[in-house]
Amino acid sequence: MSEAKTLTSLVFIPLPIISHMVSVVKLAKLLADRDERLSITILIMKLPMEGKISSLTKNPPHSRVNFVKVQTQVQHDSISTDQWMKLPKDFVRPALESQKDLVRDAVAEILKSSSSSKIAAFVIDMFCTSMMDVANELGIPTYVFLPIGLAAVGLMLHLQSLRDDHNMDLTEYKNLDAEICVSAFTKPVPAAVWPPSVFDKESDLLDFIRRYRDTQGIIVNSFLELESHQIMSLSNDHKIPPIYPLGPILRLGGDQTNQENQNHTEIIGWLDKQPHSSVVYLCFGSNGSVDGEQVKEIAVALENSGYRFLWSLRKPPQR
Repeated sequence: MSEAKTLTSLVFIPLPIISHMVSVVKLAKLLADRDERLSITILIMKLPMEGKISSLTKNPPHSRVNFVKVQTQVQHDSISTDQWMKLPKDFVRPALESQKDLVRDAVAEILKSSSSSKIAAFVIDMFCTSMMDVANELGIPTYVFLPIGLAAVGLMLHLQSLRDDHNMDLTEYKNLDAEICVSAFTKPVPAAVWPPSVFDKESDLLDFIRRYRDTQGIIVNSFLELESHQIMSLSNDHKIPPIYPLGPILRLGGDQTNQENQNHTEIIGWLDKQPHSSVVYLCFGSNGSVDGEQVKEIAVALENSGYRFLWSLRKPPQR
C-alpha cells in the first residue's frame, strides 16, 4: 500500500476585508498552481466589520487551497468597512490582538487533524503582524505579504527607520516643502507624497512596518521587469529580510456579478479602441474616496492633461 504524499502546508492569515482578500486568494492559487507539493489554508478571522468576502470564500480557488473560519464565542455587531476605518486608531490593533488565541487554537486543530502535511510557514497580512507571536510560539517562520508595489514598501521601511533608528520626528515634515533620499527611488521623495499616517503620532502604521523586519521574508506583488531598481536596492540592504517579488497578481474576471461583467465588457471594449499606452488609469483603492471639491480639481487636471483617462471613482462614506 503506497504511503500518503506528504504536503508542505502554508497558513495564510489575511485581514478579512475584500480589498485584502482578493490578492491573498490569488496568491494562494498562484503558489498551488506552481508547486503540487503545497497545500494552503487561509484562516478567516471574524472581526466586527462587514468584510464582504463571502463571494471569495464560497468556493476554494484550487483543490489544495481551503478556507478555515476561526471560531469565536463572541458575536460582534457588524459594522461597515467605512465605519470601521473611521474608528479610533487604537481600535484596530486590539481587534487583531484579540484574535491571537483563536488563531493559535485553529492552527493547533490543523496540526492535529493533518497527518500528511506539516506547516512550513505563516504568510500574514501587512496589518496582522501580531500573529507573528503565535508563529514564534510554535516555531514556525513568518512571511509578510504586501499586495502593493515595492517602491511603496521601500519608502515605508525607510520612514520607519528614520523614526526608530534615527529618532526623527516625521510629524515635523507635515506641510513642509522637504525631500528625502530613499534607496528604493532614483530621485528624492517629497514629504507631500508620504503616507498621511506618518504625520500622525497616534497612527500604528510604522509600528506594523517595524515588525516586517523580524519576518523571514517580504512577499510583494511586483516583478523584476517592473521594479528592477527597487528589487536590487532593497535586496542589498542587510537590515531588510529577503524580498520575494511574486507578481503580477491580478484580478482578471471570473468572479464578478452580472452587472460587474457588463461594466467590465464596456470598459475593456472602450480601452481596446484606444491607441497603445495612451490611457491614464486613476484609482484610490476599494476604500479610497475624495470629497466633491477634490473630485472637481482632479477632473479639471485630467481634462487639462490632454490624455485619455479611466477613473475608478467611489462616493465618500456617509457621515
